[in-house]
Amino acid sequence: PASLTDMRVVRRTDLHAALLAAAADVVDIRTGSGVDDTMSDRGLIRLADGTEIGDCDLIVGADGLRSRVRAAVVEDPGARRCGYSAWRAITTTPVSVDAAGETTGRGARFGIAPLPDGHVYWFASVSDDGDDAAGGLDAVRQRFSGWHRPIGQLLDATDPATVGYLPIEELAKPLPTFVRAGRGCASVLVGDAAHAMTPNLGQGANQAMEDAATLTALLRRHGRADLDEALRTYDRLRRPRTQRIARQASMIGRVGQLRAGPAVWARDLALRMTPDAVLNAQMRRVQRWQPPEV
Repeated sequence: PASLTDMRVVRRTDLHAALLAAAADVVDIRTGSGVDDTMSDRGLIRLADGTEIGDCDLIVGADGLRSRVRAAVVEDPGARRCGYSAWRAITTTPVSVDAAGETTGRGARFGIAPLPDGHVYWFASVSDDGDDAAGGLDAVRQRFSGWHRPIGQLLDATDPATVGYLPIEELAKPLPTFVRAGRGCASVLVGDAAHAMTPNLGQGANQAMEDAATLTALLRRHGRADLDEALRTYDRLRRPRTQRIARQASMIGRVGQLRAGPAVWARDLALRMTPDAVLNAQMRRVQRWQPPEV
């Protein structure tokens, strides 16, 4: 197992609740309204229910891996499967776990991260050829039976109905820009719409929040009068960092899911020979970030 330090884990539902509470009296929040089309030249957004929202100065595309806004900014490369899938869940009862960590096997990994309330987030990933059935908790038990403690205890403490399963995907290639400025309504991409990455560094949501904080600071600094400069600076600050982290996450996934015997042996030897201090320093470099000053 590789230990990780300086990591803080929160439930996504708690994060959503905090963000919604902060935005409740500031913006109009409309749920269940997917974007059907964006017409940047007219400053217009058409929702899936036919509603049109116009007179926009800036469209912020925060609509995920399969973004509908992305095509208004760049040629959309689409998504690609990474060759492995993952089950994810949070235990329904507390389990005593000393620290977060990840264990690698042949074409399989199991990771754990304790939450502040004593419950534990876990994931189990397996290499596949795209035809695996989800299988649920029973499939996880079958594939990871015999693995070390506390994996069995975590599975026993999990409600099968709460286990999610997804193929791991990422953007097919990095975007050349996150922004479209100039004539008409400007557009900018944040989060997975801009840099959807594999979850191997736990940075998908973190980088989305960094994007939002950076964009907010720059818009406050430059205002509507210099919107293009704000967007150019956002692209300059965010694209190199997020794409570097996406490359690192993708590489970790490929190495972690190795199946060939000699490659697995070499990987495991390298992990055993690498001091924890080196791994922790690498994680801290990913986590070290400050927003631009307003």
